[in-house]
Amino acid sequence: MNSEAAGALLAGWIAGAAVALAETAILLVMLARDPVWRERVGRTRMRLPILGIVVVNGMMFAWTLLGLVLGAVYIGADQPAFSITVVAVIGLGLVAFAAIRGRPGWPALATAGVAMAGFAVLLPALEGLGG
Repeated sequence: MNSEAAGALLAGWIAGAAVALAETAILLVMLARDPVWRERVGRTRMRLPILGIVVVNGMMFAWTLLGLVLGAVYIGADQPAFSITVVAVIGLGLVAFAAIRGRPGWPALATAGVAMAGFAVLLPALEGLGG
């Protein structure tokens, strides 16, 4: 593996991990503040800290996997076309969310913002780490 590929994959992995930690915080704040979700969690007899452990593991797996995939895509991509594409895809996801569920609340907007910052800004900034 050449150093360019290693750098892009490492950057994707780090960006995915950063997004996962931020997303875990967003989700746990949403669960703690929303009475409907608090009641749902209460019915399971699972405490919020234990749920946080499960959530952080799931988020780490999902977001770092996406980060590695985007890191692999970044190897052959041009900058700023990569970042513009990432922002456009996330924006289309928000539009689709709004069309299906109505106006997005703060958790959806925060998720989109964190994903944009992590994959459109942080990943290209860290790309030179591999070599």
